[in-house]
Order: sequence, then structure tokens, then C-alpha cells
Amino acid sequence: MSLVTPLVVPQVNVNDDTVLLVAWSAADGSSVTAASVVCDVETTKAASEVTAPADGVLVHGATVGSHVKVGATIGAIGPTREAAAAYLASVANQS
Repeated sequence: MSLVTPLVVPQVNVNDDTVLLVAWSAADGSSVTAASVVCDVETTKAASEVTAPADGVLVHGATVGSHVKVGATIGAIGPTREAAAAYLASVANQS
């Protein structure tokens, strides 16, 4: 699972500790490239695009409309869909 990169919620606004996941720009199970936009998030005062930190297959770990803590994992990018999904399952089991 070391080849899997987590997709983490960025700090958009210094005063907010959560963001709203507004939309996924990349479909679940799709191939993405590093720096491509994969989703949009909003805080009380700002909107931001979240970009892929690596190349690979994206698996969503959060649903549109979810309020997610800054620093939380909202998806994973791995060499295969199965690897990324296994990573997300392991993160969920640690919570």
C-alpha cells in the first residue's frame, strides 16, 4: 500500500477547521495525473480546487455534501482501483 497516495483536505481558510465537499471533478475509479483538479471544496468564506498529489487511479472516500475536517483523507490515488480502495479501508479501520 506504500504506492498509494492519500488525497487530503487542504487548509483553505485559516478560520475554518472543516470544508464542504462541493463536487468531484474526477470520477471514482478514473485515472488522474498529478496537479489535475479532482474536487472542489468550500469554507464559510472561500472556495478552492483540490488537485491530485500524484498520478494513478482515484477512489473517492467522501461524498459530495460532506463536511470534512481539514487534514482528513477524502480519497486515495493508487496504481490500481483495488490498491486505492484497500488503502481507504485501512484508514477507515484506524479511525
